[in-house]
Amino acid sequence: ALNSGFNFIIFDSVTTLLVYQKTMNIGKFIANISNKVSIKNGRALFYVLSLAEQKAMIQEISVAMDKVVSLE
Repeated sequence: ALNSGFNFIIFDSVTTLLVYQKTMNIGKFIANISNKVSIKNGRALFYVLSLAEQKAMIQEISVAMDKVVSLE
């Protein structure tokens, strides 16, 4: 998408990936996408549900983000 003239990615939902992948793989995947978006001067929005069992994953992927917004 970033090579096609688009500069914004919306990823909904990171939470769903937990059904298919381990937390470690998701963290690497999100960091990879975040780095590619940054290199292209793009923007990305990642949605994730804030559930107690996902707290460690949220903390891990938050490191790769410029800003984290929590909605309650």
